[in-house]
Amino acid sequence: MTEKKRTIFCDIDGTIFKYRKFEELKTTKPELTPGALDKLKRWKRDGCMIVFTTARPEEYRNHTIKEFLLLDVPW
Repeated sequence: MTEKKRTIFCDIDGTIFKYRKFEELKTTKPELTPGALDKLKRWKRDGCMIVFTTARPEEYRNHTIKEFLLLDVPW
């Protein structure tokens, strides 16, 4: 029997990144919340599927991806 992967749903702002207002996203540097990156990397290493949820408008999708890449956030 194949073991199912765990799926982790995780919010972005205030959970992975320190909270910033939408209008500040493109003018301020993203900062990770303490311990977030280590936890995400552990989940990824353990084979979990990580699904990010956000209230960010669609227009920030590419910007969000750039922030993930900049800070080495697994996704």
